[in-house]
Amino acid sequence: MYVITETIHHGEYHNVRTFRTDGGTIDLAAFEAWGMASPYAWRSSDVAERVAADLAATGEAAHGWARYTLTKSDEQAGRAAVLEAWHAIGEQHPDDIADEEDRERFWNVVERHGVADPYAIILDAINEEDEEEAARPRVISITRADGVAGQYALEVATEHAGEVTLVSFVGSTYGAPVVMVWNGGQVPVVDWKRFGDTLDEEWVRRFYA
Repeated sequence: MYVITETIHHGEYHNVRTFRTDGGTIDLAAFEAWGMASPYAWRSSDVAERVAADLAATGEAAHGWARYTLTKSDEQAGRAAVLEAWHAIGEQHPDDIADEEDRERFWNVVERHGVADPYAIILDAINEEDEEEAARPRVISITRADGVAGQYALEVATEHAGEVTLVSFVGSTYGAPVVMVWNGGQVPVVDWKRFGDTLDEEWVRRFYA
């Protein structure tokens, strides 16, 4: 059995989901349905096919703010346990854990899950966080457009890797949920008030932070 892990880090939002697949192939129909249930849902079967192809070829894939990894289930459990133990000790280097009980607890987790190289797992996690930071787009401009019945939109231009992307965030003066309009589709922003109580320029900058 293999496990596909979807990890989303976007501002203060963090979410991890897993998709299990038997054998060496990915059921595209089930995988697409799983992707559509994501907080940042896929909008076409092409995305499922591309992500699945990348996972089959390299064991890794990306789409928007989501990162995907394909691992054997026992490897995935060991990796998750080591990272959980590492976070629990304040992300200290395993060789520099000051508290004796913390040090014993961490290395017991490593031994129990038969992890050969916890250092590599931690380094990969650090590198992933650095890559996510570098992958965040830079806000170039924010323009407000008022609609009817209290509805308005903030039209945002962002730049990443030399490419400019236009995104609109639609909200209401009455506090309705915020909808992100991008690439021909609409996606509700999950728990939108975590970026602020009002859809404004500061809200947008926190969204991309």
